[in-house]
Amino acid sequence: MLLAKSCISSLEPDFIILDEFQRFKNLLDGQDEMCKLAREMFDFEDTKLLLLSATPYKMYTLYQEDEIHYDDFIRTAKFLLNNKDDLENSYKDISTLEKMLEEYKNLLYRLGENNLGDIYKCKKKIEKILMRVMCRTERNSGISKQDSMIKEYAEKGEIEHKEIIDFMNIDKIAQIVKHRSCMEYWKSSPYLLNFMDDDYKFKKDCRKEIDDGSLKMEDAFVSAKKNFLPWGKISNYREISANNHKLRVLLKNAIKDEAWKLLWIPPSFPYYRSNSFFDDLEEYTKSLIFSSWKVVPKTIASLCSYEAERNAKDFNQEEYGYGGTERRKIKELNFAIKEDKPASMNLITLFYPCMTLAKRINPLKIAQNHMKENGSLPSATEMENEIKYKIRNILETTVLRDKLDSEGTTDQRWYWASLIFMDRVFYRDKIKEWFSLNGSNSYNFKNLNKKSDEDTEGDLRQAKKSEPSHFAEHISNLEEFFKLEPLQMVKELGNPPKDLLSILSKIALASPAVASLRALSEYSDKYNPALFYNAALISFGFRSLYILPEAISVIKKLFPEGPYWKKILNYNISGNLQSLLDEYMYILFESLGLMNLSEKEKIICELGEHIEKAISIRTPSLYFDEINIKNNKVGEIKKRSMRCRFAMRFGTGIVELGQEVSNLSDVRNAFNSPFRPFILATTSIGQEGLDFHQYCHSIYHWNLPPNPVDLEQREGRIFRYKGHAIRKNIATQYGIKLLGSSCSGNIWDNLFKITLKERESGVNDLIPFWIFNQGNAKIQRHIPAMPMSREKNQKNALSKSLAVYRMVFGQPRQEDLINFINSQAEAGIENLKIDEIINYRIDLTPR
Repeated sequence: MLLAKSCISSLEPDFIILDEFQRFKNLLDGQDEMCKLAREMFDFEDTKLLLLSATPYKMYTLYQEDEIHYDDFIRTAKFLLNNKDDLENSYKDISTLEKMLEEYKNLLYRLGENNLGDIYKCKKKIEKILMRVMCRTERNSGISKQDSMIKEYAEKGEIEHKEIIDFMNIDKIAQIVKHRSCMEYWKSSPYLLNFMDDDYKFKKDCRKEIDDGSLKMEDAFVSAKKNFLPWGKISNYREISANNHKLRVLLKNAIKDEAWKLLWIPPSFPYYRSNSFFDDLEEYTKSLIFSSWKVVPKTIASLCSYEAERNAKDFNQEEYGYGGTERRKIKELNFAIKEDKPASMNLITLFYPCMTLAKRINPLKIAQNHMKENGSLPSATEMENEIKYKIRNILETTVLRDKLDSEGTTDQRWYWASLIFMDRVFYRDKIKEWFSLNGSNSYNFKNLNKKSDEDTEGDLRQAKKSEPSHFAEHISNLEEFFKLEPLQMVKELGNPPKDLLSILSKIALASPAVASLRALSEYSDKYNPALFYNAALISFGFRSLYILPEAISVIKKLFPEGPYWKKILNYNISGNLQSLLDEYMYILFESLGLMNLSEKEKIICELGEHIEKAISIRTPSLYFDEINIKNNKVGEIKKRSMRCRFAMRFGTGIVELGQEVSNLSDVRNAFNSPFRPFILATTSIGQEGLDFHQYCHSIYHWNLPPNPVDLEQREGRIFRYKGHAIRKNIATQYGIKLLGSSCSGNIWDNLFKITLKERESGVNDLIPFWIFNQGNAKIQRHIPAMPMSREKNQKNALSKSLAVYRMVFGQPRQEDLINFINSQAEAGIENLKIDEIINYRIDLTPR
């Protein structure tokens, strides 16, 4: 202890920051040695102490939780107000605060007696004391009307007849095992006995009855036969009934409107009009689902992913079933060897980061020029034509110019060879530096051969180990070709294909490697091996996406013509790939804290590795019990697996290879990317401290929380700094204006700068970074309560409480007080009286 005190003395701290201090509350007034030591450090002469927390004490307590909020609040206030140099006034302030809080409560209980003036005076006195030691900025304080960034959706629908039958059957089974009512289970999830894990007592008891040969239970199972999940339909990709009002709502909103076509979320600020399904789905966002029951995330992840995969399947072209081995034999983007020579060189068009195309072709600049000249965004065709024109000009300065329009037999090798040809002509030294790296260098292009081997197996369990990738041999071939002089290259190959310029324009616009190199170069001051390698690494992340059977189904169904690598380019053009990557890297640059790094190479590597990992996440298969009923008997219960990529649960699972699924941070990073999963379902456990706002502004309260604070904390997961809704609104409001200007630099930096510049004077600093409601994008609040259920009344009560719960700040028995205030607001939260009342809440906003 003496040594510890000596160390503190030698530190001589000037400023101490205690982040998330609610985790260390015992330090405030505890009596053990550690607490005394901490306070000795806090009390060091001239030391300033800053305590940070969004939830410094429990914000709201129910009847059964005693006075946790009040005790916590007073305890924190006493510590902050205590001044060892002026104890008399400190005690006076604390005493006054407690008295004023009591008076404030009594005045609130007398609402309706024309006492608003007294309430105002009392709350100002409380604020004066508290604002000497604490402040709190509420998100909604920056909005003139409460919750105007939040839009609640009325989910209409009816309970179907077969769902009533389902409840009756489940209730009958529950009675046999003497289980309490299954009503809440039934309202939350279909196919309960299929999806429930064995750690549910209800499931465990049912299984025991079956195993023990209970005829009563067997009869109940036979009666419920049509309510069990039919594996026969799944294996043949037949439509599975939602069998649940809430799931039906989710499927309609998140999948049925053709969202199954998306491999990524449409960018908030596209650089051209694709005139495709991406334009039709421009308002689409990811969905976060909170439920009270563990079975719900499993059910949602399984059935939503299945429905998306089923919609993507082309039944005219693909004959394999859901669990068939034929699905695992699909081979696309394979780097094959034929007669000991690389036979898939055209695939290089997707994975070689051509510096010429990345540096000399800028889709954003083309969009800006088109906007200035025509007053509108270009179409995808206009964008491609402009790029084609620029590439022709580039090639006409080389020895290839005389061959561009040659007649006769054409050589398909020019698709990939032209990329290396241009870089050989214009950036020979840069590419030579990269190609000359030895095998031990981490930026060696051939190092991706191992990644290619891993992707070949992907998420699929193989009967035997896949053939190794021959990517390294293809790169060796590329390097050998690079060693030739440009004139030798031209002589080596025949005439270019007639569509070479057209294909090159697509590569410049939508090759994952080229687009990644262009986006990464925003964060580097030079082109070097680290930049080239990480662009290629990201492109291999895309490869792991493109070779998934469900992605192959989507791309081939939408673009049936041509080889697969050309289909991919067309899909990427529809998806505004460059705009997508520019936005994603901008978000990551801040969210990963890369602005604090001075080393450019480190920034590039962090971006490259993070994006590749998010795209290529190993997704889980979740298991359910197939309950077979044959000849009025319960047969063998088999474990069946369902793939989950479109939707995932925030928890553990097992990938088909038998490996444990990526950890929770990987799942969170994938959801916070523009790529799948698009739906994330979780229980309310651990909802604090997890942010899911980067590409999500839709939340489903599958089961309502017990109090308004929990509701707000859930929604706070997606209502955050530079969230998806914020970026959409800013892009809509200022994107066209910005394109018509002569701005330079990062487009998203400029968008936020212009928004900041044009905001009204004197408004809250949360605008535009946390709040920007000038646009159609809102925080979508979905409460898919069943018709005529008690959740409807609970929802109304929560909505009222949400508007006024901060009125009971620092008060005991908060629930009583909220109920009283609500009872005084005769017409509910839309009544003017509520708007008046909330102006008298304690406001600790800095001013």
